[in-house]
Amino acid sequence: FAIALLDYATFLCIVLTCVSFVQTGGTNIRLLRSYCIVYRNKAESCQSNEFLSGLSLSAVFMSKRLFLRHARLVNPCFKVNVHAAKSKKLDQVLDLRLRQVLAIIFGTVEMLFFGGIIFGFNVLTPVLQKEGIFSYLCDKSANKTAGCSEQTIIYGYAFITYMVVQMVMLFIVGFLVDRVGLRIVKLSASILFSIGAALFAVTSATNSWLIFPAGSLVCVGGMAGLICNLSFSKLFTKTSVFVLAFITGSYDAASSVFAVFAIAYETGFSYKLAFFLLAGVSLAMNIFSSLFIATYRLSDMSVLLSERSTPLSANDSGPQEFNDAGEENKNNPLTKLSTQEEQISDIIRGYYPTVLASLRSLPFILITCFFSFAMVRFTFFLTQFGVLIEVQFPDQPVTQQRLAQVLSFSLAGGIFAGMACGFTIDYLRSRMRPSLTKCLALGTNSTLFWLRLCPHAVPMLVVTTAATFLSAFVFLPYEGMFYVNYFILVVMRGFLFSTISSFIMTAFPIEQFGTLYGISGSLAGAFSCIQYALLSLPVTAANVISCFFVPLMGAVPLTVLVKGIKSWQKR
Repeated sequence: FAIALLDYATFLCIVLTCVSFVQTGGTNIRLLRSYCIVYRNKAESCQSNEFLSGLSLSAVFMSKRLFLRHARLVNPCFKVNVHAAKSKKLDQVLDLRLRQVLAIIFGTVEMLFFGGIIFGFNVLTPVLQKEGIFSYLCDKSANKTAGCSEQTIIYGYAFITYMVVQMVMLFIVGFLVDRVGLRIVKLSASILFSIGAALFAVTSATNSWLIFPAGSLVCVGGMAGLICNLSFSKLFTKTSVFVLAFITGSYDAASSVFAVFAIAYETGFSYKLAFFLLAGVSLAMNIFSSLFIATYRLSDMSVLLSERSTPLSANDSGPQEFNDAGEENKNNPLTKLSTQEEQISDIIRGYYPTVLASLRSLPFILITCFFSFAMVRFTFFLTQFGVLIEVQFPDQPVTQQRLAQVLSFSLAGGIFAGMACGFTIDYLRSRMRPSLTKCLALGTNSTLFWLRLCPHAVPMLVVTTAATFLSAFVFLPYEGMFYVNYFILVVMRGFLFSTISSFIMTAFPIEQFGTLYGISGSLAGAFSCIQYALLSLPVTAANVISCFFVPLMGAVPLTVLVKGIKSWQKR
């Protein structure tokens, strides 16, 4: 049956390819003719027969995207009109300034309320117990509304499942972002999130198992939305990492949403209505941002920024006038910075022309190892939290509920930790810019590459230090130490995701970001399956084992710093 499906798919691809030759060939020929008419007085090289014949032949056998790329290689003047040809109608609805403002607003609000809300799942434990979720596991003589330890363990397994599914699905999400398109993936992510929230609403004692698919869909939808919203940072230059970290921090702060749900539930607000409202509002906001803020492709986000320096109306049909304003644009600091970034991007593409080359590289191995070890140390604290407070505070349900609620609200501070991480990286990048300019002038590409990664080593060290204190303080059975650990956890989480995203965007071509981020996250998620074994161990033994991941985390930023220093000395 599988072979038959494969044969059918192959045949269908052949048919569609033949049809696309006819369609794209005509489109590209018209594009070429229009281009040469518009610029016949400005680009003499476009008049050459070699240029026209070469591109005409390419236009027949290439897709529009490949044709435009080939045209730029054959003749650089073709780049002037390529953006107007590639831009989709929805990409041009908003101007850059308004798009930047809306990107910050929607990117933050969406992640704040519809992002990483599942990380506050622990605070829902009393709510789920009162709703009778998995109440059949408790002794029949026990009070089912008060819950039992068996329920808490199942909720812990559910949370592990959420984390593993989320991280493993990152590969598919990232691949789709690069291959299918940013806008389509963002719309799909919002639908998944809304379906998951609706499943939470209809979960009851008779269908308790629904919390597993419900939370998994919410996780995948929220994380996919984060990946898509991270592209909003490409609308900015000097503050791009700060915007990225701000959005990532908002994703972290979403953990407090379930705490608000729990408080509202105690006051009599409907559990079902809360999740239905969450599903409806998230879908409405994401549809708007998907259509009017996100572009069709991830790489088109940076195209919008570059068009500010060389604006070109998509509706222009006559010759373009070139005057002294173009020379003034070249001296613009923003234009110089964009030009330098384009040169660096070309160097990176030369290092890693394919995804396979990136996967084999040392930077990808380093960041994946760091991601895996840090994720286990971070998520295991949340996974074990319900069992941990029961062991350290037995027969104190009020204390347990208070600790869970404070944890959920504390994680909202991730937005400030993310901003601090973004500011740190942006500041270090600005301080190292003269050195990067010097390396660019000397042609020392290897030194340039590792120096650009060095600013990320500092937040990695912050994450490692936070993990060290977290691993030590978790053994102390005092309520005050839990609050200290909450602060440490917020710092660790806020710096972790922002650093991972920025590192991959910096080290590899932006066209590969979705795929590489997805593969790295999937590997980290697969490694997180070790938590199933850790949760079955005694609390103390499990925490001792998790301590061994901390020195492995610290080895990654030290390696990056050593490579940067050595390459600078050898330049």
